[in-house]
Order: sequence, then C-alpha cells, then structure tokens
Amino acid sequence: MSRSAADSRRRRRWSPGGWPGWLSCLPGLLLALAFSASPLAGQSAGGPTASFELTRGTQHSLHRLQESWLQWVGGFYQDNPAKADEALRALQANARQVGMVKLVDFSLGAAALGLQSGREGKFERAEWALAAAETLDPLRPEIAFARAALARQRGSYLGVVSATGSGFVRLLRSTERTVFAANLVLWLLAVLLVAAALFVLVEVATKGSAVIADLHRVLARRMPSASASLGVVLMLLWPLALPSGPLWLLLYWSALLWGYGSQSERWATVVVWLLAGFAPWIAAVEQQRVALALSPPLRALANLSEGRLYGGLFADLQVLRAAIGSDPAVVELIGDVNRTLGQWDEARLIYRRVLESEPQNVAVLLNLGAYHFRKADFAVANDYFLRAARSVPPPAGAFYDLSLSYSETYQFEESRKALAQAKEIDPEQVDLWVRTPNSDRVLTFNGGLARREEIRRLLITAWAEAPSGGAAATRIVARWASPLGAGLAALLGVGLYLWRRKAGFGQPIPWLAWRSDPFARWLRAFFPALSQAELGEGGKAGLTLFAFALVAMLPLLFSIGIVVPVAGGLPAGPPWVLFVLGLLVYVALCVRSELGEGE
Repeated sequence: MSRSAADSRRRRRWSPGGWPGWLSCLPGLLLALAFSASPLAGQSAGGPTASFELTRGTQHSLHRLQESWLQWVGGFYQDNPAKADEALRALQANARQVGMVKLVDFSLGAAALGLQSGREGKFERAEWALAAAETLDPLRPEIAFARAALARQRGSYLGVVSATGSGFVRLLRSTERTVFAANLVLWLLAVLLVAAALFVLVEVATKGSAVIADLHRVLARRMPSASASLGVVLMLLWPLALPSGPLWLLLYWSALLWGYGSQSERWATVVVWLLAGFAPWIAAVEQQRVALALSPPLRALANLSEGRLYGGLFADLQVLRAAIGSDPAVVELIGDVNRTLGQWDEARLIYRRVLESEPQNVAVLLNLGAYHFRKADFAVANDYFLRAARSVPPPAGAFYDLSLSYSETYQFEESRKALAQAKEIDPEQVDLWVRTPNSDRVLTFNGGLARREEIRRLLITAWAEAPSGGAAATRIVARWASPLGAGLAALLGVGLYLWRRKAGFGQPIPWLAWRSDPFARWLRAFFPALSQAELGEGGKAGLTLFAFALVAMLPLLFSIGIVVPVAGGLPAGPPWVLFVLGLLVYVALCVRSELGEGE
C-alpha cells in the first residue's frame, strides 16, 4: 500500500449511509489494505524509502503478514470462522516477529469488510469481522464508529448512541486528539466570528438610520441634497471596493456605530474588535500545531510509540531523516526501529554512531550490551552494562541486565549483588521486570522514542529556518491585516466619538413596534437580539447572538476547520442531533422570555 493511498483513505469523510462505496469492491479493498510487495517488503527497492534498508528476514516477515491477511479475507468470505481465527493468530504472531503489536491497515480493512457484510444483512459475520478489527488494533475510534454504523443498519438506535459515544471517547485518547481538539477550536472561532458579524448587523439595523441622518445633515450643508445622498452612499459603502470587502465593511460600520450605542453596546463592540484582531492568530497557531501533528515524522513517532505498523511508516521515517537525520536523537530512533524489527546488526552500527557524540547515552549502552548478550559475548556485554551503571543517577536497568549477564557466566554472587543494587534503586520496577516475560531476557530501551519532544523541537526549528516563498509572505501579510484593521476600526470609532460627543448624536428611527404588532412580537420572540439592541442591552444582545450562532453552526461541527484523519471520517449524525435539540431549547427559551415579558 502506498503512503498516498493510505493517507487519502485515512482522510475520507463519513457518509450517513456508512463508509464510502469503494469498500464494497473486494479487489479494490485488497489492493488498498493488503501489504503488497512494494510498500513493506520492498522498502529498499527505490523511491523515497530507498535508504531504509530491510533485511531479508524482515522482508519475509512482512510478506507473511500479507499472506496471513489474505488467508483471513478468504476465511471471511467462505464464512469459515475457524480458518479466519487461525489466520488472525498468524497475523498477530508475525506482527510480534517484526516488533509491532498493532496492525493499522489490516484492522481498518477488517472493519470495512464487517460493514460491507452488515449492508448485505449478514450481521453475524459482520460482528466477528469487527471483533477481528478490534484484535488487530484495539481501541481505534474507527472501529467504534463502524459498530455504530452496524447498529444503525440493524435498527438498534441505543447501540448507535453507545457506540458513537465510545468512538468519541477513543478519539480523545488517540493520537488524533490534537487534530480533533484543533477542529473544535476552529469551529468555536467560527461561531464567535459569526456572532460578532451578526451583532454588527443588528446594530446597523437598529441604529444605522441615525448614522445615515447625521452624515446626510453634515454633507447637505455643503452640497445639494441629491449630491449629499450620493455622498452618503459612497462614504458608507466604500469598503466594499477592498479585497474581502464585506468583512472590512462590518469593521467600518462597527466604528461608525460605536458612539451611538449604550455603554454595554460599546463594550460589546470592543469584544468584536478583539475577536477580529486575534482570531486569525489563534487559527494560525492551531493550524501550525495540526500541521506538525500530521507531518510524516511525528505521525511515525506517534505510531511507533504505540507499536503500530502501517503502510507509510518507512516513508514517513525517511522524511524525518531527510529533515534532521544527522541529529543524535533521530539516529538513535532509527537504531531503535531497526532493533524493533529484529535487525540487530544494523542497529548496532547505528548505536555506535550515537555513542560517538553521546558517550554516556544509557539507553544506547544498554542496547549495545543486549546485542552482545544475544551473541553470547558476555565480557563485552558486561562492559557496556557497567558503563551504563556508572551514569549519574545510576539506572536500575543497567544493574538488572548486569545481573542476568553475570548469571549466564555462572558468577552467581556478582549476579545477586547486581540485582540487589537494582532493587535499591527502583524495587517496584525491578519486580515488574522479573514478572514480565521477555524473549530477549535482558532489557532494551527505546531511547529515541523517549526523546520525542526533543525531536519535535528540532523539527520546528528546522522548518522555521527553511527558506519560505511568496506563499509564506502572503500568509504573514494576511495574518497582520486583521489586527491592523481591528486597530484602525477602534481608533476611528473612539476618534469619531470624541469629535461628535459635544454636538450630540442623532436618534435612530424605531422600526420594530413594541406592542400590538403580532409580526414584530414573534420576530422578537425568535430573534430577541433586535429588541435588546434597541433597548441598548449590548451584553444581552451579544450573548443571545452567540447562542443563536452556536446552534446554527452545529451542523458544521466537523466540517469547519481541519478534517480529522480518522478513516471514514467522523459520523455526521451527532451534529444534527445536537442542532435539533439546541434549536428546540433556544426557541423554547426565547418564546418563554417573550411571553413572560408580555404578562
């Protein structure tokens, strides 16, 4: 499976009728989800991953993964659970041979086949396919969302609610939670900006007549009435000639109206200016965080830390090496990957490079000692373990490995002493090591993964120092345009207020009847911000408009901002359910308030 294919599949959106239609096509499914010869077994055959060499043994293990997956698919379509279970156990065994415990793409493939069976009405087969997906990569949010889709197909709406809730809980605990949180932040920013725009429009509707009358009165002193009317139109609408004209027009009108409002309305307008100025900066920060989280290097780090194997892993690691591959933290990480895959000889060469720049790297010393322990070269292994043990503070793992190495050469007294020293340092951890089965016997450590934050900072620095083109300059200009425009609007509004307050401000024409007009009363009931603005209740009007925007934007909860990289996308039902419930509550509160006011 190519990296581009994997990435595009992860970013597909969820459709109300289930997962995308391509899942119903078995040949396409097998091509997209099976680890074909090009991506894993042939990582050194050319292309962007050519320099990440895999040994013949690792390539065979990866080929066996593919064969076991195809056997599972065969058992699935033959309705042979016994054959499928046998293939599933083989998949898990082969995954352990390459040092991985979770198989992302095969898990998603099993879930997709389960949904296909659900659409065919074969619910029992669908259930054990989803169980297989859970076994291959436990607690993935996509599996819970697939269960929700299957429950909907069966007509179990309680199951839909339960599985959907479980999916979102899993999402908040997954590696995609950063993107999901950023998506919610950007959606909330959109809600606030919509509420701010509505507030300005409501102010225009209730107080714009006073601005027009005052401006016409000033111009009519110097020119004919018709020319004054044309001048008013030009002076009030000229921002439309600018790029993004409607947005500049709203800022311009907020400045013109600032002196005509009450004190609470002026404070609400200040909040509008602050939002207009800082929202683009917040959005830019969130986009940067997401771009970093979704970058191939950090995606590889996140999946490696959880023992997940996916089709684009080695290509993503190559991007990391291309960016900061000479740094010891990255070199150590590549050594950890080789060791995890069982490529100990390659890992030893890489670890020795790390020691050249970091002679006291404890994790590397212990891993090199483990290499020589496996080779039964216990004297050299002891030398590495002792070098690690002399670190400050002394690590318990060094003495624990030393005790095992001494035991292999029948130095039982030294072995007991080393184990006792390990227990003095960290007794609970040593007891856990003793109880936990370990095929390597001695401990090995993923020191490169432990330096994830260091690698992250190095990536940020490297990308920040990279030459930027015209697009970056355009983004910088666009980012500064909003705070500059908001600042100018604030200066204009305060300046006009100070200039005009001695002469006084005109009174707006009350266009919304307060009593006896049924249409006006129902309009106030469903959109109370109009009457609140006429009364000068700026705070209430702002909160009412925020509530209205919040409810109105709920259907776009997962559509604005950044698409969360969850295979199949997020379910479309919850936002609409929240929209309906929120709309009912909003209307009920508004009507109750209006009826209570009329009593």
